[in-house]
Amino acid sequence: MVVSIIDWIIVGVIQGVTEWLPISSKTAILLYAARVMGLSLPTSYLLAFLMQGSTALAGILYLREDYLSSAKAVLGGAPGEGRSKLMFLLISLGLTGVVGLPLMLFVEEETASTATFLALTALAFLIVAYLDFSRKSLGSKTASSVTPVDSAVVGVLQGIAVVPGFSRSALTTLSLLFKGFRTDESLRLSFFTGVPATIGATLVSLIRTPLGTPVGFDVNGILVALVVGAAVGLLCIRTLVGLAAKLKVWQLSIAMAALTLLSLFLV
Repeated sequence: MVVSIIDWIIVGVIQGVTEWLPISSKTAILLYAARVMGLSLPTSYLLAFLMQGSTALAGILYLREDYLSSAKAVLGGAPGEGRSKLMFLLISLGLTGVVGLPLMLFVEEETASTATFLALTALAFLIVAYLDFSRKSLGSKTASSVTPVDSAVVGVLQGIAVVPGFSRSALTTLSLLFKGFRTDESLRLSFFTGVPATIGATLVSLIRTPLGTPVGFDVNGILVALVVGAAVGLLCIRTLVGLAAKLKVWQLSIAMAALTLLSLFLV
């Protein structure tokens, strides 16, 4: 089937905006690709991960000081927080790969039943909503206080977030909030480990779905979507990250669950 250039532009905009909000950018793209563009669920799922790499540049630029301090820690020249962030990055990314890669391949193979798949996606959104709604206290811990256990929990949850409906940023941010970290620090640490994780997910998607094959994507269309996603991300990241700190995750998750169930009735 032929997908219009407008659809590819919309996919890029969706990625550029939702990547920085706790509503699961991959699920938003999956729903649009499967229920509006008419792509199969397995193809839509891989497209969602392929698009995540488009906003990596915005994340790297936004968090450049954090990555620089971690790089200095490798050479032994960073302060304590730089070493803490390096430890956090290495542990969380390692466990993300261990948990996320096999789970991603499993989910890709289990997308045959549209109704069941979307119903489980809605359930995942509701689980995130409950976790956020049940959170009571606000913490005061900063990145310098992060521990190997904190890093491991974030890494495992980031791996689980390959399941549609589980927002990566929501799960990892909530886990840090539950551990007593400040809201701004929780968001920053979430994106700090999330950017390289999304790059990894994009590379896996490229390997799993070679462009230009019958089961792949329109090369020109996907390039347009990637460019649009990168541009929107660069323009909006600072505003959207600030907005994410003020939004209530449980309300957004319930809204996304309702949208997911509603999509069952779209042709």
